[in-house]
Amino acid sequence: MLRIRFALARLLVHSFQFVPQAFAGLVMEKRFQRRIEDFVCLHCGRAVSGNGFTNHCPACLWSRHVDVNPGDRAAECGGAMRPVGHETVRGRTMILHRCETCGFERRNQLAKDDDMAALIRLAGETAGQRVRGR
Repeated sequence: MLRIRFALARLLVHSFQFVPQAFAGLVMEKRFQRRIEDFVCLHCGRAVSGNGFTNHCPACLWSRHVDVNPGDRAAECGGAMRPVGHETVRGRTMILHRCETCGFERRNQLAKDDDMAALIRLAGETAGQRVRGR
């Protein structure tokens, strides 16, 4: 649905040279903003050195709800995001996170330096569970 709305907004901009208020955010917002930031994990306390794509702790796989769109730091919640599952999308392993405060869910790609033992534990804990309505 979002893809269709975005295509419609782009068509309106190029065809009529104006952006209706309902589509302004879709056309103008930057969907990913790379930020190189270090942080301390809310869950395990590990000091994590960021690389601009780091969005979760490589030791325990927990994240923090700080973004509306990746890198924008626009979420007001700030809650801890528990890893609740994993899946493979187009050959990439994705970790599913759910905010402990507000329930927001997001997929994040597994990073090269992530602890495989933590991923295996997550897989064992979530085996047979339905995640994100699937």
